[in-house]
Amino acid sequence: MDCLEPASEKAKKAEAKCAIPRKPRILLAACGTIDAVKFVHFCGCFAERAEVRAVVTKSSFIGAQTFPRGVLVYGDEHQWPI
Repeated sequence: MDCLEPASEKAKKAEAKCAIPRKPRILLAACGTIDAVKFVHFCGCFAERAEVRAVVTKSSFIGAQTFPRGVLVYGDEHQWPI
């Protein structure tokens, strides 16, 4: 009796069968504060269970090379041109 089900119900069942669970997505940002030193560690902790992207400013004194693998880092050089 699959033909009698509403189309939306069929779509929900098909989606439930095919759905691949993904990691949550987190965006973290740091500016020039004293706590920015702990920011890299903080990103690493989240990266164990989520997709992490970080935004840092020049005044935070954090380089992209200090972040763990898998953490995408955006800085001032990624700013939109005016």
